Order: sequence, then C-alpha cells, then structure tokens
Amino acid sequence: MGKTEKTDEKTPGFKTTRLIWVLLLAVLVYAGLSITADWADLSEALSAIQWEYLPVILLLASTNYLIRFTKWHYYTRHLGFHVTARNNLIIFLAGLVMSVTPGKMGEVLKSYLLKLVDRTPMSRSAPVVFAERLTDLIALMILAVIGGYALSGARATLAAGAVLVSSIVAVISSKRLHSVVLDRLARIGRLRTVANKAETSLESAKSLVEPRPLLLTSAVSIPAWFCECLGFWLILKAAGVTDIGIGQATGIYALAAVIGALSMLPGGLGATEITITGLLTASGVPKAQAVASMLVIRAATLWYAVVVGAIFLAVFRLRLSQWRQTEQQVEGGEHA
Repeated sequence: MGKTEKTDEKTPGFKTTRLIWVLLLAVLVYAGLSITADWADLSEALSAIQWEYLPVILLLASTNYLIRFTKWHYYTRHLGFHVTARNNLIIFLAGLVMSVTPGKMGEVLKSYLLKLVDRTPMSRSAPVVFAERLTDLIALMILAVIGGYALSGARATLAAGAVLVSSIVAVISSKRLHSVVLDRLARIGRLRTVANKAETSLESAKSLVEPRPLLLTSAVSIPAWFCECLGFWLILKAAGVTDIGIGQATGIYALAAVIGALSMLPGGLGATEITITGLLTASGVPKAQAVASMLVIRAATLWYAVVVGAIFLAVFRLRLSQWRQTEQQVEGGEHA
C-alpha cells in the first residue's frame, strides 16, 4: 500500500464492548421516541413510506462521503503526506465506522491507518480529523442559517457554535499561548514527551486553520452536507410530508446535526433525534410521521456510515495483509 518499513503493529479492529454500549443507547433513544409516537401510528407511518426513494437517499449520503474525502485528501497533501488517492479513500471510508463516537472524534482511527501505510506520526495527522470536524460544524451552521433558523429559538445554539469555532481557531493560531503551555509541560520530566508530541500536533493544526485552507475546506463541506439535507427532504416526501420545503428541511437537519455535534454524545445520539422530531412536530408534522422520518434519515446517514466504514475497514485489513506478505517476500528474496 505504500513504501514503508516493516511494522509489527496489529491491524485495527472494533472495540466490541464500546459498540455494544452505543447500540444500547441507540435502542433506548429510538424506543423512547417510538413510544411517544404511539406504536400503532408509528407502524402505520413506516409502512406508508415510499421505499423506492431509499436508493437515491443512500446515493446522496454516499456523495456526502466522497465530497468530504476530497477534503481529507487535500489536508493530507497540505501536510506533506504521500499516500495514493486510492489508499487514502480506503482509509477515509474505513474511518466512518467510528461515526458513533463523541463528536465523531473516534475517526482519529484514520490517523492510525495512515501511520500503518505511510509511517506518518499520529501526532502530525490527528489534527486533520479535528479540522474535518471543525469545518463540518462551520458548514452545518451556515446551512442552518440558510434554512431560516438564525431568526428562531436556535439563535443561541448557533451563536454558541460560532463562538466555539472562533475560540478554537484563535487558540490554535496563538503561538504565544502555545509557547507558554508547552514550556511549562516540558519542565515536567514525565510530560516532556507529551509536550513534544503536542507541539507537533499544534503545528499541523495551525497550518490547517489558516485562512485559505479553512475557507476552502469549509466551502467544500457545504455541498457535502447539503446532500444529506436533500436526502432528509426526500425522506419527508416519501413519508407523505408535503408542507415542508427543501429550505426548511435543510435548516432542520443542519440544526439538528449542529446540536448533536455540540452535545458530544456518541454520534449525537439522543440530541440529534430529539431535535429533528421536535422541529418537525413544531412545524405541524404529526408525531408518528416525524419519528418515522427521523428513524429513516438516521438509518440512511449515521448507521449507513457505520456499515460502509466496517466494509472498508475489512478492505483495509485485507490490503494491509497482502502488502505485508509482499514485503516479506521481497525481503526474503534479498536475503536469499
């Protein structure tokens, strides 16, 4: 998969126990919302959905991933990593398996996979995952504003998100603050190694939040997330909800995603679902249709991402195994 020294590191796998806890949380959230909608009404609403829309919705979700991949590939190139586009795509898609981690930050798995391929230190590549989440948040807030939620009760949430993003960029860009913190860490013998790694990570992060890459990747993120907003609108149509236009659907989905991200819950579970359902019912959608639409969009986005990630993580492990076997054969031939 790339030119690298032989490594004894194990190929990655699932944290089964953690995944089970996330699934239990999801079951509790979905069961709770289903009960509030009345089982009979919800069953009727689900059976009335026009499922022929589903392939298009999944295609839109897949387009979201492919557009966001261009951002990941740009970032890795920007930092000077040398990975082929094909291998980088496999790494990116494999990282989707961690979509059900708090703030999706578990996608730092991609940094680990990148290390196996390119010997890239995780301290240099991990900030890429952070920058991805930051620009995703910026894009979703912009879409929420476009959808009309800047003038509603969501103003406080969007303002909090804007302050958070601005503060993060300011802190990462401050050399003086970095120097003070890192100098103090370096004076503590046991933390000297941590300080060195933190300095490397901060250098990478600072490069990624400079105006040009920040604006460019945020702009790329907008059409990526609009694809999922469009998918949500199609789900509403499939469920028979005709009173909500594409603009309002975009605002609802984007705002729910922002709240889910700010909640730092695994995959935004609970916060995103409750927000989608609440905003739909507040817009006049019957509770059963609102819950049914929420269940389908989460299945077609969050859980679809996990499935795609699991498939490509398996692909990565297979390719890595083949690559190591080839490397061993080459080394064996050199020593013959």
